[in-house]
Amino acid sequence: MIYPAESGHAPVSPRVFRVVGAGEDGDQAGRRDGALLQAGYRATDRLFSGLLIAHVPLIVALAALHGTWVAALAWGGATIGIGVGVAWRWRGTLGSRLTVATASLSLSALLIHQTGGMIETHFHIFAILAFLLLYRDWRAPAWGAVVAATHHVLVHWAQMRGLPLHIFQDHMGWSIVAVHVAWVGFEVAVLVYISRLLAAETRQTEELMRMAELLGEGNLAVRAREGSGVVGNAVTALNQGAAGLAGTVRAIRERASEVADVAQGFSDTTGHVTRAAEGVAASLAQVVSNVQEQAGSTRHMATTLGELVRSVEGVADRASGVSAASHHAVGVARNGSRVIQEAVGSIGRIHGTVHDSSREIARMHALSEKIGSITQVIT
Repeated sequence: MIYPAESGHAPVSPRVFRVVGAGEDGDQAGRRDGALLQAGYRATDRLFSGLLIAHVPLIVALAALHGTWVAALAWGGATIGIGVGVAWRWRGTLGSRLTVATASLSLSALLIHQTGGMIETHFHIFAILAFLLLYRDWRAPAWGAVVAATHHVLVHWAQMRGLPLHIFQDHMGWSIVAVHVAWVGFEVAVLVYISRLLAAETRQTEELMRMAELLGEGNLAVRAREGSGVVGNAVTALNQGAAGLAGTVRAIRERASEVADVAQGFSDTTGHVTRAAEGVAASLAQVVSNVQEQAGSTRHMATTLGELVRSVEGVADRASGVSAASHHAVGVARNGSRVIQEAVGSIGRIHGTVHDSSREIARMHALSEKIGSITQVIT
């Protein structure tokens, strides 16, 4: 039986394998009950069907040796037919198991009858009872013991009254019947005990398998009831392993929660840093934009200053030309004055006019010199 770990519920009957996992209702879990035992019942029914049919050659051989054809055909044919038919039609049921047990021990009775009650043939009964242990159901050998005891009592009574039935060759008597029944009872008592052990181990194995399935699905809270024997030791080991694994998983979950908290802190910090970086990036973008605007203004100013310099240079060039022309005019005027003075010293009017012109030219020369000085200062 599997139950949740640390559960306060009382365990169900150990004969019932009932585990309700996550997403399963009671009906679904109930359909799992005794799956391994049911599979064993069906497999053993098939095995006994073959065993019943395997008796046919032996029954025919004994009929040929002892002339028991009527018993072989009627008794043997009916027994084998009923046993195989029920085992095939109702395979895996309790009725099938009890019918197979009855048919098998009826063949024991037939073989004893065909051999005239030979004591060695009685061993067939003990063999069949042992074979019934394969069912892992104590009711099969127990019912077989009832059939064997009833056969001994009824056939012994009939043989003692002269009916054509045989149970013993000699040494007849109720004391002999009691001895045979006692030995059958002894064997069956042991077989019942072993059957119950085998059934319990089968159920434990099924619980172990189901527990392994639930553990595989991630349910670490399930535990199987511990028992004795090899399977019980395996269940104990699995329970301990599941408990250890559950503890490990809890520890991992706790550590994972701590890691998640730290990661959340990192995430928050990263968010702050990201927002700050975005602000810095925006500020840098604004600075770059301002610098670009300033660079544009500077380029415009440089262009304007270049044009101004070129204009000033043009003025300077023109002023230099005027200054050179003035110097040349002064020289010419002076030479003319000397020539006129030397040639026409007496012509006062011309001299006065020339003299006035000379003074005017001198004034213009001074003015040109002044303009040239101003132009040089500007450049």
